[in-house]
Amino acid sequence: MTHTALLILYNPYYENNVIESHLAILKAQGSVSFGKVKSKMRAQEPSEQPTQEPSKPAQILEPPSTAFASTQWEQLITSISSKSPLQLFLSDYANLYVCKVTAITKEQIAQAPAYYEQKGLEVELWFVISDMRELVREDFTSVRDNFLANFITLHNNRTFAIYGNDYTYPLFISLKSQQDYFTQGPHYHNMFKTNEQIQIRQHLIDYIFGSKLANALLPDTMENLINAEIEYLANRENPLYDCTGIVLLYAKSMEQEIMRFYRTLFATLVEFESTLTEVESPLAAITYSVHEVESSVQEWLEGRAKSTPALGTTKHLRKCAQQVLEQWKYDKAYKLDSSLNKHDISYFAGIKLGSFINTLQTIRNPAAHASSPSLAQASTLRERILGIGRESVLITLLLALSALQAPKIYPDSTP
Repeated sequence: MTHTALLILYNPYYENNVIESHLAILKAQGSVSFGKVKSKMRAQEPSEQPTQEPSKPAQILEPPSTAFASTQWEQLITSISSKSPLQLFLSDYANLYVCKVTAITKEQIAQAPAYYEQKGLEVELWFVISDMRELVREDFTSVRDNFLANFITLHNNRTFAIYGNDYTYPLFISLKSQQDYFTQGPHYHNMFKTNEQIQIRQHLIDYIFGSKLANALLPDTMENLINAEIEYLANRENPLYDCTGIVLLYAKSMEQEIMRFYRTLFATLVEFESTLTEVESPLAAITYSVHEVESSVQEWLEGRAKSTPALGTTKHLRKCAQQVLEQWKYDKAYKLDSSLNKHDISYFAGIKLGSFINTLQTIRNPAAHASSPSLAQASTLRERILGIGRESVLITLLLALSALQAPKIYPDSTP
């Protein structure tokens, strides 16, 4: 982590939920581009557009007027990477966030919120962010006294001045008391969360999933599990509590994970079947219908299906794929580079996961139609999903998914 940092004052005028919109992409993609928007209030002075001698090479990026000299700016840009990130502070004076920046570019190289394009904003620089932390929320005094007072502006070597300054952003700063906010991570999962949510998330990581599997979850899965756990723990002593909210959160936490697993499994089987014959995989041509809208497995795998399979549809698809699944399971020419073998995955996909889906539908479907599920039913889902006193369906699913996603097909070299 470089000791030089940057500060940008973001303007809520451009977008009310500036941080939230970037955070959503960061959670989904693992990185997000933050754009430094050119201020309409700042006139272009001749001094800001220095002429360049033809004999000199073009600069990578033009430095801000209050920044380092051009050569120092270029050195900073080229030194930033995932192994040598830079800390970028974002503030509107009431709030303060710090971001882990792995690249600064003139062109956008990572996804950014749609409002930049929709509002025709002129972006001067793009900052690729791989992590973000919330330092202060809605507390101007704390931002001013506890953080801005610790910033030294490098163009004049003075403490940051809130009033009467002539700063141009991004502003180069250093910290009087050096602080690396990203020694561990990721931190963005804890943004805009209560202390209880943060504690529950850490407990799920420490005692259920571990860091590796927690990071393998889809972005919404952990959020739903945390909120379900909070509501469950607050009401588990009340046998008359309406557990509709808990059940629906557990259902949401599992539905997308299950469909992601089956989609990966079917992609594996279609690929395997294609190696057995030169014609198109018959499995890929199988159709299914959801709300009387028909699509094929191939369309589903390619992301162009008119309707995606529902949980109940997986029963039909598993039955159609059973023959291919058996061939794949016993084919000695292909192996999985995983602790789970093909027999484990086949048994899980056909028996264990099928049994869980039946249980989930039995409890979830009435709850979705105004029938209040009991605490015992909520406890059943919780125990099976998290593995309370038994094997966790979700952990087994994640391990099986990891086995399918890893480089998995190897010619058998043994005679």
